[in-house]
Amino acid sequence: MMRGIMVAAIVGALSLAVGSAPESEVDSDSVTAKSGSTQTYAVLKRTKFDPKAHKISNVGDNVTIVDGTHVMGTDGEMPRYVLVAATVFNDGKWIRLDVSGCFNPWFKAAPLVRCERDGSIVRVYALLSDGAGAYAVVWQVRGGQSSREVFSNDEELIAFVHDRIKRRDENR
Repeated sequence: MMRGIMVAAIVGALSLAVGSAPESEVDSDSVTAKSGSTQTYAVLKRTKFDPKAHKISNVGDNVTIVDGTHVMGTDGEMPRYVLVAATVFNDGKWIRLDVSGCFNPWFKAAPLVRCERDGSIVRVYALLSDGAGAYAVVWQVRGGQSSREVFSNDEELIAFVHDRIKRRDENR
């Protein structure tokens, strides 16, 4: 019960029109999350989802799979948006991040996104939601390669990522 209340509070905070984490820039279809270094930042881009261009699998009335990938970001309804790209610019190079399965990443308010660099490792923390279907994503970039460390709608992981983003805010 407490976890459900905590996630509801986090989702509520995500849906407020107050912008994303400090040091982020937002327009309607992209978010740029800056790190402490001018040589390192992340860019997330979304576009409208066209269901006619994809293979959709349902369980009952719920959309569960798009093009063979589990759907995050909905409560079973047809996605309205898809995260089409996420990239990290680090030391003069662009590195692509895995965005498969990332739907409805934000609606009116910007998502909470944090990009941080620690030595040779870059991490991007994101809480994505359109007000329902919240989920957390953490990407790691090391040696020019990226991996997705977290991709989950689990309440505890959402709270963990939220705490990481907020802890970084408090240390600035």
